[in-house]
Amino acid sequence: MGAVGKSRPDEAAIRALIENWARAVRAKNFGGILTKHSNDILMFDVPPPLQCQGIDAVQETWDLFFSSSPNPVIFDIARWTSARVRRWRSSRP
Repeated sequence: MGAVGKSRPDEAAIRALIENWARAVRAKNFGGILTKHSNDILMFDVPPPLQCQGIDAVQETWDLFFSSSPNPVIFDIARWTSARVRRWRSSRP
């Protein structure tokens, strides 16, 4: 949140993107889940495979997730925070 508890416009856009993604997960909507991923994505995950590359490989990890999830899928964002990152510049050439 920005000053005095107000959201910045970029924070609201990021929050909407994450909420739409979570809604797509709950609906098992692969198009919505993968829409913001590039075709050559490289993803690291906790369950094996620990690393997968490419949109098709990422979709396979969701197949695994859905096969071991209850129906309907429970997928909630319990806590969400954002931070503004400032670019650091070195004084050295």
